[in-house]
Amino acid sequence: MLNGIYTTVGGMVASERRLDVISNNLANVNTDSYKKDRPVFTLYQPNDPRFPQNAVRETLYNKTINSTSRMDNIYTNFDRGTMRETHNPFDIAIGNSEAFFAIDAPMGVRYTRDGAFTINNDGLLSTREGFPVIIRNTDGELDTLAVDGVGQGDVIVAKDGGIYFDGELMGNFEMSSFDNVDKLQKQGRNLYAAIGTFPRGTATPNIMQGFLEGSNVNPVDEMVQMIDATRSFEMYGRLVRTHDEINGKASSEIGTVQ
Repeated sequence: MLNGIYTTVGGMVASERRLDVISNNLANVNTDSYKKDRPVFTLYQPNDPRFPQNAVRETLYNKTINSTSRMDNIYTNFDRGTMRETHNPFDIAIGNSEAFFAIDAPMGVRYTRDGAFTINNDGLLSTREGFPVIIRNTDGELDTLAVDGVGQGDVIVAKDGGIYFDGELMGNFEMSSFDNVDKLQKQGRNLYAAIGTFPRGTATPNIMQGFLEGSNVNPVDEMVQMIDATRSFEMYGRLVRTHDEINGKASSEIGTVQ
């Protein structure tokens, strides 16, 4: 008699996790280059080959109470956001929706589309957090770019990623793309880690100097999604109360001698 409660509670948990993802999208609607997420739900499969089978899993009771939906993954939509002109030479947007900047982060090389660059305490071109941007110098080697003391008006970035100071080429942004962007994992600060995939060069990054890419979150769409998820959560809550009332009546009235 508790099977219905197990199923409806599973629906409540799924709706709550969906709300968490939507809320995070809305919180980042004004975050440069943020990519919206979508939860992916699957139905519990008692004979799922990813998990070892045993006597408990094979029972009819287990197959009944665990037939609930659950969040299997979070899918990130990498569609390009709208471009916003800032007139800041250190703001760099990527026109190619498949390309990423390479960043020398403390935890290793990470990737980002957030081109709101600045100068860190070591005089290097870096992210807002102070992580140096990786370039490929004129010798073809991976390097960082010292810009301390260089006037903003002296910096020119070409569409192919070439960086010029007073007309002299200092190197190129190390631009990366991936065969499977679904393998990129968000790690905060608009950074992605490449897990199970390797970067390859991008010949046509279509760099736009003085621009920033906005979030690809549509706030109207997210609000519609939030209303739908909230109503689902409330509906499952009412079903839980209904099942509880039925169970209460069953335990107190069924079988009673009149």
